[in-house]
Amino acid sequence: MYHELTLTTARTDGGGIRRHGCALPAEPPAAGMARRLTREKLCRWGLECHADLAELLVSELVTNAVRYGGGPVELLLEERSGRLRCAVGDRRAELPHLAPCDQDSEGGRGLHLVDTLADDWGVDRDASGGKTVWFELTPPPLPLPA
Repeated sequence: MYHELTLTTARTDGGGIRRHGCALPAEPPAAGMARRLTREKLCRWGLECHADLAELLVSELVTNAVRYGGGPVELLLEERSGRLRCAVGDRRAELPHLAPCDQDSEGGRGLHLVDTLADDWGVDRDASGGKTVWFELTPPPLPLPA
């Protein structure tokens, strides 16, 4: 079970910032819930171009938060002018790091995927002592006129 919150904030330039947040349980099914919510929200927002990649990267971050974060996991999706920001927060203060990947290992690739596939990513500490790992995806370039 999760709790959802959807916000739309008007900008002064007439555009809008769309946000959708939810709290997920710190249990293995949270990754699947996050994938479904991400795809559903992006399709509703007309951002199908980001759905597959965002779904994969959100799943990796939520899996890490469940495995290492301790406590509930928060997912926030935010869209502004086609630019998508996905953020996953947990209660653990320790910051993640890119560890060397062993080719034979079954895990340890989540942050490497984010680092390789996202247009930008980072980690922010929060006031409660936890952290939020986020990534951004930019809209694909518009096709050139024929």
